[in-house]
Amino acid sequence: MVEHTKKMVLIDSSELERLHNNKSTQPTTLNDLDHKMKRIIDMKNIDDNKKWILYNQVLQKYLKITSRSREPVTIPVIYPKENQQEQSERISQNILVSLPRPLQFKANALRNNLTHNGFSWNEIGNVIYDGNTIHGSNIFDLISDLMKSGSGKLNTEPAGWKNFAEILYKINVPRTLIVNSKRLKYMNEYQSGDRKELKEDVKVKPSSSFDSEEAEESQITKKSLRSSSRKQKRLRAQWSPYKSS
Repeated sequence: MVEHTKKMVLIDSSELERLHNNKSTQPTTLNDLDHKMKRIIDMKNIDDNKKWILYNQVLQKYLKITSRSREPVTIPVIYPKENQQEQSERISQNILVSLPRPLQFKANALRNNLTHNGFSWNEIGNVIYDGNTIHGSNIFDLISDLMKSGSGKLNTEPAGWKNFAEILYKINVPRTLIVNSKRLKYMNEYQSGDRKELKEDVKVKPSSSFDSEEAEESQITKKSLRSSSRKQKRLRAQWSPYKSS
């Protein structure tokens, strides 16, 4: 069956039109030249030398056209480009095939989680998230890195793994899908740093201007009460009754 399968290629429309035009005009041109050579041979009012010169000129044109028709026609072939979805699927399959069977399920679940959260990658594997490319990164290396276990296999760090891990934390990727203990530790430390910043943000802030005014009024009231108390004491001392002798 495969032997009899026809292969089809795409060619430019202008190139196809040129081929059709050449095919339709070439027989007419050759026929015209052929008739012209016959007429020259039948001419009787010129000598043989001149007749030969005219005949040879037409013959050269005839031979030139026939030799050109024997040359193979070169057609620029246009191969359709692989679309984004096909590229993504091809890279994903390469990732899964490269991993041991027990890890393929986790890697596939992680990949689906990433794509559902707006992750993508270009034709060379650079990771793209929220319109930003993690330069130098490769989705194959990053996912394979997350599937590694054991300290002996963690020496090589793929480009962009920190940015990748931080985004995984922000989109709340299930930790059960990450095998690499070193990357999990980094994500947990990043989480702790995030919580520390949050606590600092909710600390008690300095009193507002309203609180300051209220405190000032309280101080004035206390001063007024103390002053009034002193005046009352002086008045009582001056009013003391006269003692008779």
